[in-house]
Amino acid sequence: MTSRKAFLGVLCICAVALSACGTDDNAKSTGGDNDAGVGTDTSAAGADAGAADAGASSSGGGSADAGSGSADAGSGAADAGGSKMPPNTAPSAETKKLWALITDYAKWTEFNETKKMPQSKSHQNMFVHAYYNKVVADFIKTGKKPPLPEGSILVKANFKTKDAPKPAALTVMHKLKSGKWYWLKAMGNGNVFLGPDGKTPAEGTTVKTCIGCHTNMAPSGNDLVATHVFGK
Repeated sequence: MTSRKAFLGVLCICAVALSACGTDDNAKSTGGDNDAGVGTDTSAAGADAGAADAGASSSGGGSADAGSGSADAGSGAADAGGSKMPPNTAPSAETKKLWALITDYAKWTEFNETKKMPQSKSHQNMFVHAYYNKVVADFIKTGKKPPLPEGSILVKANFKTKDAPKPAALTVMHKLKSGKWYWLKAMGNGNVFLGPDGKTPAEGTTVKTCIGCHTNMAPSGNDLVATHVFGK
């Protein structure tokens, strides 16, 4: 039993490491990838990345308490059904502010590239929908090329199957005043997935898996966004 548990532990860490944040391997050729938001299936395995702004720009919409219903931060806590949840931890203060901005993300405009719910290889082959807030919508209307303005939020809902009732993970990008993206990969209750090391929360401006993946997958000059090409 001990060796089996150890083996399962290794599989879990591998799954986490493979779950690169915020891009779709098909994005570069199709302009399609995204990032997402609230009410996830906590039984999904793997984790890493996304985005959110601690600066809590008023452009995001929504006002729910990000901390409500927060699950045990332990990396092996079992849910009510008895299945283990992937490694996760409680959100930071910055992420809680972001969470309040994305509670109604599903009512935002969705990128045309994800309306047919494409499968994202870089997101554990999950099926995705990607939405953007009013700040991004206004920017798109200008026809300008990136960078996107402060307060821009992109939310991707990642589903294990096309008919899954809830997303298994929410990956988010939020543009800060500094010009950097705040990345986040979270569960539906606001808890944050841990990175490949099983210790570092997938939130903030330095989430290596998110930045590395978006750097490789996003079209050049597109502000690390892989879902949609702006200004074309």
